[in-house]
Formats: sequence, C-alpha cells, structure tokens
Amino acid sequence: MGGTDLNHPLNSLGNGNILVWKRKAEQYLADSGIPYTIIRAGGLQDKEGGIRELVIGKDDELLKTDIRTIARPDVAEV
Repeated sequence: MGGTDLNHPLNSLGNGNILVWKRKAEQYLADSGIPYTIIRAGGLQDKEGGIRELVIGKDDELLKTDIRTIARPDVAEV
C-alpha cells in the first residue's frame, strides 16, 4: 500500500520513488488490456494465516485505518 501517496516514506529510501515505480507498473498492467488483479498487501507479518478477517479496499483507503498488515499465508491464499 502507499502507491497513491507521493509523500510516503518508502519513496525516500535508496534511490527513491519505490512506490511511484510500483504504481507505474500497476498502471502499465491496467492499460495493457489483459485481465488483471492487483493485490497491495500492506505490511507482511510472519504469523499463521486464516486467523483474521481479510479486509479489502480501493487504492490506499485502508492506510487511514488500523488495518495495515496481513499474514504472509493469507496473501498467498489470495
């Protein structure tokens, strides 16, 4: 998550714009005309999957909530 926020801290790491480039790749895929699904998983946790209810949102609206992490096995299942 965070690809729609130019001021996200990840964009200042390393050579910068990490999430900007991820967002550009998503847009390239969307513009390609092929069917797609983009999963922005947020913070990944090394925990057991299948415990918490999975919550979905559009763009980065979940960044405004307390639900910003997900267990790695749950991402794999999705």
